[in-house]
Amino acid sequence: MGILSAIPYIAYFVVINVGGVLADFIRSRKILGTLNTRRAAMLIALLGQGMFLVLSGYCGCGQEALVIVFITAGMAISGLQYSGFVVNYLDIAPSFSGTIMGMGNTISCLAGIVSPMVTSALTPNGTQEEWQGVLWLTAGILTAGALIFAIFASGEVQTWAKHKGGEAAEELPLKEAEINLEKDTH
Repeated sequence: MGILSAIPYIAYFVVINVGGVLADFIRSRKILGTLNTRRAAMLIALLGQGMFLVLSGYCGCGQEALVIVFITAGMAISGLQYSGFVVNYLDIAPSFSGTIMGMGNTISCLAGIVSPMVTSALTPNGTQEEWQGVLWLTAGILTAGALIFAIFASGEVQTWAKHKGGEAAEELPLKEAEINLEKDTH
């Protein structure tokens, strides 16, 4: 059973890397611009993941292999998020991407705190129908996230992420005088 639990993560790893190469190819060939590449990745990732989660909820007893296929496909396709919102931080604020990603990850941890409580409340008897409701709710949240990103995302460096001269902060040369190195006093 150990290898079966690793399969979704292996598929996820593969799709993250292949998706990144594919997104770069799409942008370099000008098939889609940066923003539309990010939007497409997010729509495919989140809508696909939601679909496979819902499908897994309709599998019956004795269909464990099919559940593993659906969960693996859902997790794998969710790896395309790395070609969507994850690199979008670099698109909109190159100098602040680490800070923004840290804040976003911190906020997203709330889902990890709240979801077990919500799931427990929605599945008091653990029936298949109750779990289908949880999976539909999850798919709805994923769909909302995909649509919000598709509507409101940007692929351009934001004005607040630029220096006074109008250039993105990472494009300015680092001057030796700006480096403040503390000497080891030990």
